[in-house]
Amino acid sequence: MTIAISKPDYHSLLSDISAIYETSRKQFNKILVEAYWQIGRRIAYEAEYGERFIPKLSDDMTAKYGHGFSVTNLKYMRQFYLAYPAIGHTCDQLGWSHYRVLASIKEKKVRDYYEQQAIKERWVVKDLKQKLLDDKVEREILNNGLKRLGAPGKSVSSARLKGAPGEPGLCRIVELKDMHGHKKRALDLGFRTYKVDIPGLAGRAPGEIVRLGGTPAGPRLTKVSAPKSDLYTYRALVERVVDGDTIVVDVELGLGIVANKRLRLRGIDAPEMSTKAGQMAKGFVERTLMGVDSIVIKTYGTDQWDRYLVDVFYTKMENRSLKLEKPNIRAVDPTSNFDPLSSVFLNQELLEQGLARPYIGKG
Repeated sequence: MTIAISKPDYHSLLSDISAIYETSRKQFNKILVEAYWQIGRRIAYEAEYGERFIPKLSDDMTAKYGHGFSVTNLKYMRQFYLAYPAIGHTCDQLGWSHYRVLASIKEKKVRDYYEQQAIKERWVVKDLKQKLLDDKVEREILNNGLKRLGAPGKSVSSARLKGAPGEPGLCRIVELKDMHGHKKRALDLGFRTYKVDIPGLAGRAPGEIVRLGGTPAGPRLTKVSAPKSDLYTYRALVERVVDGDTIVVDVELGLGIVANKRLRLRGIDAPEMSTKAGQMAKGFVERTLMGVDSIVIKTYGTDQWDRYLVDVFYTKMENRSLKLEKPNIRAVDPTSNFDPLSSVFLNQELLEQGLARPYIGKG
């Protein structure tokens, strides 16, 4: 009697074969990593055998087993054991090539960070090397910047951003359609916020720029002759600094409306917070904004993560204290006057101090 065996479809077969291969590869990686760790442990203190020990061991092992036992690779095994004195601290998801790179990182905290990122992001060895290289460049930029801090007339980056604040309080009249297709005049406050129930708004022309005054109970609109570039400029209150190029603020839209927004500084890219360079950039922004009157922001649309891109301007206060361990950048007055002529362009300042690099693109 013939027993019929059901024929699996191709995708099931592909899945089964892939699972078998992945399992064997993980086991191979684990075995190889453990073997090299054991070898590294045995040759970690080869000085007792003399300086010719490693070369001689390399020759003998190569003659017996072929490639894989060069002097360089044996030294990597030794370095691997010294960086990971307990084999249980390694992860099966990473192979020998990963650990050969990771073992070269001297600081344990830094090494642990990159190991966890490699596991989380599923980096191949090429990705890991590139990330280390990128972060090294960022650290070098930071170090150069710190050397030049306070040196008049010198800047790390020659890149210059073109940015100028508009006038806070300016709005544009727009025409909106409701779900039934009926048109209504509205006041565009920015950040996708519109106000329609304002007396006298219906008689104004779409595209007209007005200055918003009065109070929420009795708003006053005054037509002004201003370029569109003056729009979407606001006073804001800093809630916290996320990193060197991202802040969370309460934005005054007008009419008593306040929007809490996570904003990305336009035209710059600060180092990742996992690096010392990133921590220094964040610290600089915190110290800079500590104790100042409300900042002024100008928006330029959103990036791919829907964060608004902004230029940040502030006025320096020479007498503010820099001795607070934790800056209180929330306790400021959002109604204070802002002088654009004496303001400082924070985005450009980060470039000049070497704490960020130019970013060309959207977000």
